[in-house]
This record gives sequence, C-alpha cells and structure tokens, in this order.
Amino acid sequence: MHTRISATRHRAQERRAAPAERRRKYARTLWAAVLSRRRAKVRRDADPRHNILVDHHEPLFFALIVTTILLCVADAFMTLIILGRGGAELNPVMRVLLETDVRVFFAVKYVLTAVCLVVALLHKRFLVFRYFNGAHVLWGTFAFYLLLINYEIMLLI
Repeated sequence: MHTRISATRHRAQERRAAPAERRRKYARTLWAAVLSRRRAKVRRDADPRHNILVDHHEPLFFALIVTTILLCVADAFMTLIILGRGGAELNPVMRVLLETDVRVFFAVKYVLTAVCLVVALLHKRFLVFRYFNGAHVLWGTFAFYLLLINYEIMLLI
C-alpha cells in the first residue's frame, strides 16, 4: 500500500514538472494553432446560425478589407481634388475636420474606416435583424465606396 501511494506521488510530481517543458515550445504550439484552423468555421452543424467568433478568416475577406481601405484613401484624395475645384464637402463631420487640418481629416477617415471594417469582420457570423451579418456590412461598405469613387470620377471628368 505504501509503494502505491509513493508511486502516485511520484507521477503527480512528474505531471507538475511537465508544463514547464511545454512552455518552452511555445513557438511550435503557436505555429500549429495557426495552421490547424480549428476555429475557422462553425463546428456544430446543428446550429450553423449561432453567433460565434472565429480566429481565422478567409483570404477573400482580407482582400475585401484592404481594397475597401484603398478605396477610402482614394476617396479622401479625390475629395481634396474636388474641393480644390470649388466643390463642397457634404459630410458635416468631415467638413469640420477638413477645416481643422487635412492630416487630421485623413487620419480620422482612415482609422474610422479601418476600425469599423475590423469590427464587422469579427462579427461576420453574427446575425442582426435575422438577415444581416458582418459579412454583409463588409460587402455593403465595399459597394458603397465603389459607387462613391465612380461618382467622384464623374465629377472630375
């Protein structure tokens, strides 16, 4: 009986020592987590519409966000060109920022757009009003900027 207790204590001590060794291999663990893509989609087929957060996103969404941010920057430049030709900024908040400083205008426009796009990406599977999710917001923002750039090009021609 005494040997069984001491053997159990010995195994318990070995288990306590194991986490220190695992912590030294954090780079391999992190790399495995990145490649495994375990939380890239809904894991329960019974409830695919449940609001969940995922760690990995499709490359399409990365391209969509980068393209939308580039369209945002193009919109800011075209706005300055249109204002230089006698146009007026219709957005009252952006008008105040333009009157303050052009750099502040660019920074606020860029940061607001980027933060909103990231929040929409994080909630791409969250349903709002039973029909819309973050992915719809991302695609809608992209479409909005495409239409806006098209309108501004028409004003410049």
